[in-house]
Amino acid sequence: MKLDTLEFIKLLPDFMKDDGCIKALSESIDEIFRPVAQDLKKLSDWDRIDSMTESELDELAWECDISWYDKTADIDTKRNICKNSDRIFMTRATTAAVEEVLSAYFSHAKLREHFEYDNIAPHHFKIETTDVNSYTDKLLLFLSSLEKTKRKSQWLDAIVLLLQGSGIFYTGVGVSIRSKTTFDCRNILGEE
Repeated sequence: MKLDTLEFIKLLPDFMKDDGCIKALSESIDEIFRPVAQDLKKLSDWDRIDSMTESELDELAWECDISWYDKTADIDTKRNICKNSDRIFMTRATTAAVEEVLSAYFSHAKLREHFEYDNIAPHHFKIETTDVNSYTDKLLLFLSSLEKTKRKSQWLDAIVLLLQGSGIFYTGVGVSIRSKTTFDCRNILGEE
């Protein structure tokens, strides 16, 4: 059974199919339901975000009024933004919204609020990330999106890039003891 070609009269029991009023009602339901069934296909956009083209994602973002969406972002970032847009709309101007936007642009990043580091002023935060590629490629896009989702009273103190490295490190320990002895020769020789 396909919803766009549904004939409601066929769903009714046999004793009702012969009634003229029921036939007219069934035909009316068919005329109303077929266009609605065509519109139901449009609802599947959310199910196919991972297979949408960039132009389709741009159109979806425009339709949904995602103000922090950037058309110049790469396709994976666009998909993440579209998928999480409802969650960001629900939590807009909160720390959760900032974390959602952060996860769209940086694969490994952590938001630190003012009480989690040295800053004692409220409404300040910083971001720590190990994602060097996103930091260099997506920083300006992220900052633009961040400004559209955070509260105006929130302030970004810093984006800290945490780097790791390995190598040989030599260290040594030594102890040096010094003492100073002073002699007053005048007392020994009898001079004053």
